[in-house]
Formats: sequence, C-alpha cells, structure tokens
Amino acid sequence: TTEDRTRSSFASSLSSTPRGASILVDGREIGRRTPATLSVPVGLHRIGVTADGKHAESSVDMSDGDFRTLILQMQ
Repeated sequence: TTEDRTRSSFASSLSSTPRGASILVDGREIGRRTPATLSVPVGLHRIGVTADGKHAESSVDMSDGDFRTLILQMQ
C-alpha cells in the first residue's frame, strides 16, 4: 500500500570521486558528505553529490530492503 511504501526504506552506500562531496537526495542537501550510507523511503529518488562547482547524479528506484552501492564521478 501507499502507507507501507512511505514507512519502508532502502539503504545505499554512496561514494564519490573526489571524496567529501555534499550529498543531495531529490535535489536537497541532507547535511552529509561522502562516503556515507543513506536510508531513504522506497521509490524513485535522485541521489546526487556536489563539490567545487561539480555535480553528479543518479536516479534509483528501490524496493523495501534493497541495498545498492553508488559511486558517482563528478564532472
């Protein structure tokens, strides 16, 4: 159900090149830097990193209990 989807979450291990980039989830900075492990609600999300005017982003569509490793190369 929709209610179940908003309570469930997935985890993602996120790293970037270079390390220490600010992390964005769905376009909003979350106050964390790479490398990090994130937990966000299931569904489609844009996970991004930004540092020194460079940016990288990936869309992920996750199910409850999934775990993904994302490595983002900033350009």
